[in-house]
Amino acid sequence: MFKTVLKNIWRNRRNNVWLFAELVLVAIVTWSMVDQVAVIVYNDSIPLGYDIDRLCYAEFTVINSGSRKYDQSVEMSNERVLEDALNLTSRLENLPEVESASFLSFFNFPESNAYSSRLMGTETDTLNNVCYFGYNVGQKYFETYGIKSIEGYKPVEELSKLTTGRHNVIISQSAAEFLWPGESAIGKTFVDDVDDPDTMTVVGVVGDVRKGRNSPNRYCIWESQEKNIYMLKTIIRVKNTTTPDDFVDQLLPELNSRFRSGNVVLSRLETYEELCDSSYGNRNYATKKRMQITLLVFFLVNLALGVIGTFMLQTRRRVGEIAVLKVFGANRRHVVSMLMWESLMLTVAGWAVGCVIYLQYALKKGICEQDLTANLNIDNWVADFPLHFSIISLITLAMMCVIVAAGTLLPALKISRTAPVDALRDE
Repeated sequence: MFKTVLKNIWRNRRNNVWLFAELVLVAIVTWSMVDQVAVIVYNDSIPLGYDIDRLCYAEFTVINSGSRKYDQSVEMSNERVLEDALNLTSRLENLPEVESASFLSFFNFPESNAYSSRLMGTETDTLNNVCYFGYNVGQKYFETYGIKSIEGYKPVEELSKLTTGRHNVIISQSAAEFLWPGESAIGKTFVDDVDDPDTMTVVGVVGDVRKGRNSPNRYCIWESQEKNIYMLKTIIRVKNTTTPDDFVDQLLPELNSRFRSGNVVLSRLETYEELCDSSYGNRNYATKKRMQITLLVFFLVNLALGVIGTFMLQTRRRVGEIAVLKVFGANRRHVVSMLMWESLMLTVAGWAVGCVIYLQYALKKGICEQDLTANLNIDNWVADFPLHFSIISLITLAMMCVIVAAGTLLPALKISRTAPVDALRDE
């Protein structure tokens, strides 16, 4: 069979050379577009590391002294503002729909627009751009987010109460396993800067958390922070009996009137999903994702129509040849198999040449790592060039084979049913 297929391909080389050139071009363009979408889809599949579907986000605001709602009888001070904000957090936590709440006065938290990073350097390894989070002691931070405890380390309930201090930190599981594989990270030290290094000590390890949907980076550091009045936020975890959407809808009509303490009011309440959607990085990421997927679908539809049409026409031109084969005893199955193998062998050859050509470009310019996640610590197939290139190449091959097979199979089945006399009548 295969010897016959190769002879047929060579005998029809004048027509096949144009098909081959088209397939090479298709392979190059398909590779480039599939690469972008595959990386985005894979990054989306990495767990966030916290229970976003049970979280709400709240912000407190101090009423302006010139507002008619301002209470002049309240003595204002930083301590009083902080006390009022914590009081509102407690009132939110005591609602029957709420499981826990955590006051947060640090600018960097999962899905925030802010970003802070550190270096983690040991004598043997270094992690760059490690995401840096802060938490307030005694606020059920880790439990509220739903960050997981790690076997062999302190549970998150204890870590939320732990005052780490300037040189003691909690790190994510991936960071611990990268820097100290097979060992307990507790008590291990690392430096957090190159030019002005501080020695940091690990006092806890928790499950991996991603900075946001637009980043696959799972290497994180947490450090306890003093409460302050410059960022008054609260993370709310609702019970299983309700949803964040229902909780927000229930409280929004009476937001300012019901939740006020002194001159501090609850000014913003939304689901954590809404917070994610409104963040600058996620808006850009979502736009890029939609654009890439739309372009890929549009391209694949047009590619399928063009390639299917080409192979249909090419197959129909061989009616006389197929009729002669049937006269000499070829059955329908033999005819269909021969035409399919010819098309698929041409496809594989075109794909191989296209991948080799694209490889030269990729070696110089690189492959997709997503602009928003470039230079971060990525230890999956996306950052492994040989594995990355192999995976995208195989996806490209599978797509091309499906399209070409569809364009060949339909006319091949029709031709195989045609009687030799009818097929040769028009020859």
